[in-house]
Amino acid sequence: MTTATPTKPMTDSTATVRLTDSETVLAAATSGASAAFAEIRRRGAERFAEAGLPTRRDELWRYTSLRMLEDLSLDPAPAGAELSAADLERLAIPGLEGFRLVLVNGRVDAGHSRLDGLPAGVRVRSLAEAAGDAAVMEALGSVSGDSGADEPFVALNDALLGDGVVIEVAAGVQMSEPIHLLAVAAGSGDGGAAPLHTSRVLVVAGEDSSVVVIEDHAALGDEAVHLTNALTE
Repeated sequence: MTTATPTKPMTDSTATVRLTDSETVLAAATSGASAAFAEIRRRGAERFAEAGLPTRRDELWRYTSLRMLEDLSLDPAPAGAELSAADLERLAIPGLEGFRLVLVNGRVDAGHSRLDGLPAGVRVRSLAEAAGDAAVMEALGSVSGDSGADEPFVALNDALLGDGVVIEVAAGVQMSEPIHLLAVAAGSGDGGAAPLHTSRVLVVAGEDSSVVVIEDHAALGDEAVHLTNALTE
């Protein structure tokens, strides 16, 4: 059993992104990236440049207008945002007990997570901690990298991949309790830019294993303008 522990976050880009300008996405993807994620980010930026921001002319988006994003400047959400006990109580799912995994701005919040007693063969850790693990790096991007031109936000998540969480379940392990994954977007933008929250979850489950992950996304501050782009592999 391994529980999530605080780690030094992977280096993230601080470049401002405009989704209608693929050059800004490429600049953000290639600046400040850790060596472990550099190739995934580069390929993601190239796929996003090819796809572009969807419009209602695209079949999958014909009923959803994204025009509000066209003029929006986005800065990566800051590291170090804090979640209070009152915030956690307000965001809890009533009656749901058991394991809780908290992400704040895409990074593991070990202090508010509740992972003691995970079964043997179950491991939860941050991507920053797991970046040196060859098996994890082989799995990371193995699903998202196959996304096509009709999935630009998958490509964008790859392009801006910084940190996240890995849930590993060994072959034959059957978890009887779910893991409640609470991903919180916190903080407001500076200088007119809105924060961009890139959340990444990688689940690696062995043969004949079973795990239930309840993924819950919330934002602090009802009036804050932000974009959350979450991806689970």
